[in-house]
Amino acid sequence: MVKNLSIALHDRYLYCLGQSSSFGAWLYDDHLVTCDLKKRHIELHNPASAAIWLLLSDLTSDLTSDATSDDEIVKEYADLFALPLAQARGDVDVCLANWLQYGWVVRDVSNTWRLCLPAEQVSPESKAFSRIADEPFCDHVIHQGFYCFGDVAFELQIRSSTTKVVIDPSTQGFTERLIAICEGFAKLDKRPSGAGWVTVSIDDKHIVLQDSGDQQARRLEAGLEMGFVYEAMIGVSYPARDVVFALHAAGVKQGRCLALAGVSGVGKSTLSALLAKAGWELLGDDILAIELNQVDQSTPSLGLLRFPTAISLKSGSWPRLLTLYSELADLSVFPYGYGGKEAKYLPIAHTAIHQTASSWDAIILPRFVPDQALKVQALRPALALQGLLTAGLSMFGAPTIQTIDHALNALSRLPCFAIEYAHFEEINACLKDLSIN
Repeated sequence: MVKNLSIALHDRYLYCLGQSSSFGAWLYDDHLVTCDLKKRHIELHNPASAAIWLLLSDLTSDLTSDATSDDEIVKEYADLFALPLAQARGDVDVCLANWLQYGWVVRDVSNTWRLCLPAEQVSPESKAFSRIADEPFCDHVIHQGFYCFGDVAFELQIRSSTTKVVIDPSTQGFTERLIAICEGFAKLDKRPSGAGWVTVSIDDKHIVLQDSGDQQARRLEAGLEMGFVYEAMIGVSYPARDVVFALHAAGVKQGRCLALAGVSGVGKSTLSALLAKAGWELLGDDILAIELNQVDQSTPSLGLLRFPTAISLKSGSWPRLLTLYSELADLSVFPYGYGGKEAKYLPIAHTAIHQTASSWDAIILPRFVPDQALKVQALRPALALQGLLTAGLSMFGAPTIQTIDHALNALSRLPCFAIEYAHFEEINACLKDLSIN
């Protein structure tokens, strides 16, 4: 059994470890990945968790003779990792206690454990908003814009309970920031036929969102509003596309299509602005829509959909970019979320082209480090997924476990590189010449 587990844990591919209508578990490059649609949550677990899950899984029952008592799991796990029994006991107890709390395992009176995957199919809901029946929208329209990029168009309407939005901690700069973001799109004089619409209603206490793709109103949680407005605009712009994830990243393309992912502050927006001046096409900033291509079920692929908002640039990058973008000096400054950060929103010129998905060639996790020699590290699939989850990878719309399975399968095949750099010329040349086959 230990030998077979060792082989399984070092094979680099996605392998299903159990699925129900609302829950999936996979072996992902020797790690465990779980997806719970009811909680709208994807999580990456370490190889120890993967081994314990395998020991519980029906897939190994022919090897373990259904041996899933506490003691047998601990012994198998200790043999696999050459651990003292006491340490193995601690690892197993922590895993099983957590999974019992999540409802993923059950234990009978004889202290025997088995998996119990959640089976109820529900519409995925996020803790970040609550649905509202018959929500009365605010009376005053303080902004109405019609936007397009390529052959995609949508309407954004912002309403307020007064003619001027009351500034409080939950809405500070929200309206102005949202309008500035939309400056990245070309403007239209009127709403095109068939275009989607998004309405944002703001009163003294709440921000409520409604769109043509999901006409039931949603009250948003303070601090996370912008992401859900982004997703609503993407959803109505690409209503017929199979968008499966939204990724906190910038997207650039010059021959190859790259997603520059990372947490806020690593410099991905600054880098994408520099790359735009160097001839790269900007696909989007801050949030990228990831489309699943399932034409060939045996080798599903992922694409990045263009959503060219104005690029958000924090104060530390303004002096560096001012010589390239003189218009930065005249742009308004807006609060950027919480923590006292400020941003300017820089529109980038875009080519009006047909909105097909760009074939996604590689994941880049860039990091600007002063005085750092260029450092490029190819990452294994599990570390790549960890980087994306850390940056912000969320489920889009109402996916199924089968959709997530195909998307993870495609994601595991994408090359991923962590790059530290200090000089733009070096990373620009690196991204052009990077071997990603």
